[in-house]
Amino acid sequence: MEKLYRKFTGGSLAVDTAHQGEIKNQIKFLVNFVEQTTGLQNFGQYLTSMLEIDAFFLNEDRHTNNIAVQYNAADDTYALCPFDNGLSLLADTNMDFPLERSLEDCLKAVEAKPFSRYFDEQLDAAEELYGIQLHFNFSTNDVKALIDSYRTAYSQEICDRCEALIRRQMRHYGYLVK
Repeated sequence: MEKLYRKFTGGSLAVDTAHQGEIKNQIKFLVNFVEQTTGLQNFGQYLTSMLEIDAFFLNEDRHTNNIAVQYNAADDTYALCPFDNGLSLLADTNMDFPLERSLEDCLKAVEAKPFSRYFDEQLDAAEELYGIQLHFNFSTNDVKALIDSYRTAYSQEICDRCEALIRRQMRHYGYLVK
């Protein structure tokens, strides 16, 4: 989005969005820009889905350069992109979230982007504007089975932390889990 915004306005999307004040206004500003510029409909619902996934999996890397649309030069159209969730589940175990640090301490330190440093604040605002978009359909047994399938590739500590974290998120965002 940052490149698209700069192309059409010459400004910084991150800066101009932050100047919109409360979180709902920031979200509406971004959604209005994208829909008016690209002709895409329902970008607010797409963005809300993205924020739901980010909150659930604690993706810290959702800045304005990490929200994107695809451009097709052949017919001058835009399409929604798949989501990128590379920095999720407290993945930075070298610096920010070492395995020796308790899960609760890590959860206090994790920060959302781009509208607030708190996942719940930006998620509440987006869902108030565009409604709940996603429902995850998995159980704690499904989580355990999936994590167990990775126990040969990752350490016991990493697997245990991921399982505990996802179980915690399932309780915290129970309304998103069927």
